[in-house]
Amino acid sequence: MIHKDLVFYHDQGGIQDKKTFLERTKQNLCSDSNKKPIRKVRRESLEVFPLHNDGVLYGVVQSGIHDFYIREPNKEDRHTATARFTHVYLLENKEWILKEVLSFDHQ
Repeated sequence: MIHKDLVFYHDQGGIQDKKTFLERTKQNLCSDSNKKPIRKVRRESLEVFPLHNDGVLYGVVQSGIHDFYIREPNKEDRHTATARFTHVYLLENKEWILKEVLSFDHQ
């Protein structure tokens, strides 16, 4: 679930709103069915911090490191990049909604 007012900050692609984010995601995921981009979080890097307002949970901050791969038929996933991320999720109507994204330190 993505918030209607999503803001995505990318150190190489600039600032994106929800519309641009979804367009670019579709373009990257669907552009070549034989070379599918894959993102895997490094489990040991993942951290989640609760956000409270007067003791009531309203969101979380999630951060960690992603490794990016290209997946091709009949081949092992090929590592292409690494980056850090920070996400802010809000708890709205009992659903977790992605509100803010920082994607940075791409290498």
